[in-house]
Amino acid sequence: MIRPTSMLSGAFTVVAMAALLPLQGFGCGVEWKVPKDHFDGVNEYGYVSYWDKIADLDLGEGLSIPLVIGFQSDREWSSPYLGYGWILPLFDSNLVQTGENSFEMIAPDGYTVPLGRDGKKPTILSGPKGWKGEISGDTITLWADCGWKLTYTKGKITTIGTPKGKTLLIGRDGTGVAKDATYDGKVVVRVERDFKGLVTGLVLGDKRIGLEQTEKPRIQSILGKNVVGGKDMSLGKVTCEGDVVKTCEYGVSDGLQPKLTVADTGKPSRQIAWDPASRFIMSDGDWKYDIKPSPTKGFNASIGRKNKANQEELWFLDSAGGQEIIREINGFVSNRRWFTSGILAGKPRSDTRGSVVAKKFIYNDKGELDRLIQPDSQIQFDCSSKENSVVTLTKSGGSDFLKSAIVSKANESKITIADASGHSFSYVYDNLTGLLKITQN
Repeated sequence: MIRPTSMLSGAFTVVAMAALLPLQGFGCGVEWKVPKDHFDGVNEYGYVSYWDKIADLDLGEGLSIPLVIGFQSDREWSSPYLGYGWILPLFDSNLVQTGENSFEMIAPDGYTVPLGRDGKKPTILSGPKGWKGEISGDTITLWADCGWKLTYTKGKITTIGTPKGKTLLIGRDGTGVAKDATYDGKVVVRVERDFKGLVTGLVLGDKRIGLEQTEKPRIQSILGKNVVGGKDMSLGKVTCEGDVVKTCEYGVSDGLQPKLTVADTGKPSRQIAWDPASRFIMSDGDWKYDIKPSPTKGFNASIGRKNKANQEELWFLDSAGGQEIIREINGFVSNRRWFTSGILAGKPRSDTRGSVVAKKFIYNDKGELDRLIQPDSQIQFDCSSKENSVVTLTKSGGSDFLKSAIVSKANESKITIADASGHSFSYVYDNLTGLLKITQN
């Protein structure tokens, strides 16, 4: 999930982001998907992270925006639409300054994106996946390289420009709460409120989604003892055309740990508990979690978990050290490493599976991939010419691969090979990013 640390100091560049997102190519900055974490229900810092989609906003012409809702155990503010700890990204999307040169955007699809000032022009912002931005007074405009455009005024999202050249305009009242969203001159989402001003639902054309809030105990840790310090209002029910599709109940487990029980129509209920002091997840159904936070503030935690069958899993995306460690439920361990500084920042270093180095990447002094070494083969790239990279493949042990096709372009070299047994593979090397993609045909 694109939610790397936002606790960055000093000037921020896209190169720095590459160090945080080592093996993910730069693509469209707006996912328009329900946010996902490595372990469903917990983010990279170890906090409860629950996400779901309650509807799709169809804009026509093949464009659709999901109406996503999300809950995090460390979120200490209240959404006017869903209550404490929750977020409705389409309307709650915001952009805040987190340091002298750093910013953080909660995008309208729910993902959190760090941004930083340009070192030479402080009104220009850059971020992962090609995000670019410009500051003008109290307005910040962001562009994704796939055609989407977001505008934030005083930190709140006000417009979403689409690749079709049209704009979703979000209207707000004097308090900043969204009233509606219009697209191509038509109201596509209308926010319903009762006589007290509380949000009670969303209307999408002829479809109504009801939103009800309920009481949630506020558990506080005082001198190591958990106590009920009060109550907050949080999402309690989601209905569609009068039918209940989701319920949320809040309570406490043994030791007064707060818990959330979510029930969706046709699915078993799910109970998630967390520690009130650290806000780290403690359990999710049959899984018990062991969170080891990073000693460096803002960096990812090591996340381990065990189920009732004593099966264990672990995930640790070490942004500072440049490695990702995964232990699967069958005990298999993989370790991917990448460079974190210099001209190789963000580029892969090695890929270890179990005790065997499956891939090792070697670069030249220009930061270009020179060789990819695998246990049973070696792929040699001559990167001296960007216009026509030469690709040669040899197999250790004597026998050569049989070349069937070589295609070279300005920014990409592709070779398709077949081994003696008839298996065919395609190797595509990107001259600009230094990344190699291998697929079996």
